[in-house]
Amino acid sequence: MGLQGQEILLASTLGGVYATLSSVFGKGWVKRMVHHQPVVALSLGFAGLGLLMPVTVVPLRRGLGMPTNQYDAFKMGTDEYKSPVMK
Repeated sequence: MGLQGQEILLASTLGGVYATLSSVFGKGWVKRMVHHQPVVALSLGFAGLGLLMPVTVVPLRRGLGMPTNQYDAFKMGTDEYKSPVMK
């Protein structure tokens, strides 16, 4: 259960965004934003959680032996495999 390409891409993107915002807004910008604009901070938190869900839930489901065919519909060997080219 190693890291796949999408996990590395998401982590590097979020790290780059955080580094860019830290360099623009200075030290402590997260605390300032939460204090001055709590609704925006909560919305960004939910958006981050939504971005992380596919990265964490799918490997957990695979590890528990649960079906992931709704995520892997175009991979051979899944129950719901359908060819991308309809015949």
